[in-house]
Amino acid sequence: LRFPNQRADPAEEQWHIDGMQKPNMSPFKLLVGVALSSQHAENMGNLAVWPGMHIPAHAAVHSAREAAGTLMEAPELPDGEEPADRYAQWQGFRPKLGGGEEQVLMEPGDVVIAHQKMPHRISPNRSPHIRYQCYFRLSSGQHRPNGPLGGLWDGFEGMLADPMSVCEAD
Repeated sequence: LRFPNQRADPAEEQWHIDGMQKPNMSPFKLLVGVALSSQHAENMGNLAVWPGMHIPAHAAVHSAREAAGTLMEAPELPDGEEPADRYAQWQGFRPKLGGGEEQVLMEPGDVVIAHQKMPHRISPNRSPHIRYQCYFRLSSGQHRPNGPLGGLWDGFEGMLADPMSVCEAD
């Protein structure tokens, strides 16, 4: 739910990847959002994404995990609790994205699929309507959050027509 509000525009660096408070920063592989209400214009509580920025975010998570070393085995905080510094897990490697975010326009029943490392945020809802959206976080049976991070597209082999063409583009 995103209730109508008149908040100021979010700060340029106000974005996240889901699971960034966890030591592994990789609790799942795909974020799937299903629109339950219309978001036909910007600032209706839309999902905002930074296209292509999953690549530097993945590299930053890799660097942060290497810098953390044995901290990967640190206990996780209970659900709903955040560390005093919500960016601590980044170990100073959190990318600066600047502008360039795009709000996703959706109608009820539309689906958005995003890589877990895709930086995103929820935009303000300046409409008179509550924004309803349902999110799912998906992984394959082989996904191991605390295992080696691997490549950006590890675990997506069955979804690619030609896995090597994507690997070469990275």
